Amino acid sequence: MDDGLLSIDASSAVAAARDLGKAVQALGREDRRANRVVAAQVADWVQSAARGGLPQQRHFAPAIQPRSTQKVARLAIVRAGYRQANAGADGTFWGALQYRRFQRWVGNQYTSPNSGPYVITPTVAARQAEIAELYADARMRALAVAFPEGGTT
Repeated sequence: MDDGLLSIDASSAVAAARDLGKAVQALGREDRRANRVVAAQVADWVQSAARGGLPQQRHFAPAIQPRSTQKVARLAIVRAGYRQANAGADGTFWGALQYRRFQRWVGNQYTSPNSGPYVITPTVAARQAEIAELYADARMRALAVAFPEGGTT
């Protein structure tokens, strides 16, 4: 009977909500995977640049490690370990005020790509376009996985 009122079939709305929830979960998994890939690639670039730098930077290049979560990809300078094998890594990449064996401390207020942690900041700044492309490709893959039919139901 058509009485001119809007009618909604609740079963299709429940199914659409369930499908949307699965898509959001899949998107989260793919975001985590994308951040892991980006962090690993950027860590490779930075380690490569460090190996071409000063002797201390070459020695501590393996201390630069990728870290990622669902929301962020980042680099960590891993200094702890068996017998503190990377104990000078922080000073090598951040510099120091007190110890002359390290370069000058970069500070904690740097804003330009030409300042900041030695080797790390210039490498990331030089590769920004490639990093953006990695994220764009990862986003397209994530959307394809989350919405396999292209978003149509």
